[in-house]
Amino acid sequence: MKIEERLIKFLNKSADLEDLDLLNQWIQDPDNNSVFNDFVKTYFAIELAMSEHDHEQIKARLLEEIRKEKNTFHIIKNKGFYRYAALFIFLIGLGYVVSKTFFNAPAAVVPGQSDVTLSWEDGGIEVVSGKRTATLVNKEGTVVGSQKGDTLFYDTDVAGTSGTINTLKVPFGRRFTVQLSDGTRVFLNAGSTLTYPTSFIGNEKRAVTLVGEAYFDIAHNPERPFTVASENLAVSVLGTQFNMANYPEEQDTEVVLVQGSVQLSDAEKSGVPVLLEPGFRGSHRKSDGNITLKKVNTRSYTSWMQGAIVFRNETFANIIKKLERHYNVEVFNSNKELARETFTATLETDNDTIEEVLEYFNKVHHIEYTIVNNTIIIN
Repeated sequence: MKIEERLIKFLNKSADLEDLDLLNQWIQDPDNNSVFNDFVKTYFAIELAMSEHDHEQIKARLLEEIRKEKNTFHIIKNKGFYRYAALFIFLIGLGYVVSKTFFNAPAAVVPGQSDVTLSWEDGGIEVVSGKRTATLVNKEGTVVGSQKGDTLFYDTDVAGTSGTINTLKVPFGRRFTVQLSDGTRVFLNAGSTLTYPTSFIGNEKRAVTLVGEAYFDIAHNPERPFTVASENLAVSVLGTQFNMANYPEEQDTEVVLVQGSVQLSDAEKSGVPVLLEPGFRGSHRKSDGNITLKKVNTRSYTSWMQGAIVFRNETFANIIKKLERHYNVEVFNSNKELARETFTATLETDNDTIEEVLEYFNKVHHIEYTIVNNTIIIN
């Protein structure tokens, strides 16, 4: 009998002493931790329940379940197993509460409502979400720009002024735009952070830092190159349009050139920078610094600006990451076969709800899923 079957028997309260002995040995093996953790996340949504609901009610239920279970299995001689049995019973009780409270309710994901924030060099932070109209004032009280809706505008560089560092952070589920003081426009995708000066000083390079994904429309200035730093990769340009993706959880930093030309160079490797031509993608492998080039359809990489995601033979595991960013949800997938499946599709994320997106995959692959608030559990 497989260990999974014994787990099911235990959860159904039909396990015998042989099952319990084997489960006791199995759980003590560190190699089984990931299986156990996936089980917890997938079937009981433990963190969600413990963080957002009545702890005392859950605790009372669990204590009652533990008392009953101990009375049933009092003949077990291996007392060390009680600790593990209690842990399983805890999950049983928690799963019961979660299923009664949420799983029988209408399934609907409520996207997280995190704010776009602007951090100043002096430590000040302000919320810039929403359709507000406001001025941007530095610590000296000088107006350096303004906000109009989902865009920040910085005033044109003025000789002799000093620039301070700003950091714009866009959470999952949001997009935002900033026009820098030189006229460069940066369109930030969900889950992205841009660090930049309020004003570019003198004849120094125009330099910013990106974590996440952004589309850059660089203001042309042959005397002052523009540099985007992203971990160990530097992108140098004079005036061009390109998309750059550098999410921490991804293995590569990708630059897709739409117009003009850019140079890619690894900060830790000497040599001639790699020149990228329009219509090509440059992929920088973070682990070894290697840069590879490939001809691509640039629209597949810039469609997010129009509220769409384009997949071309992409694994479901990678698709999940993008859905989490765009909809600000958590997805737990225990279907390993599905994770390796590839899909080609265009999802209208500005118009389609996450439920509609899931139904698309359900029609194609017949997936089974449960929605608990902002958490999606795929079986």
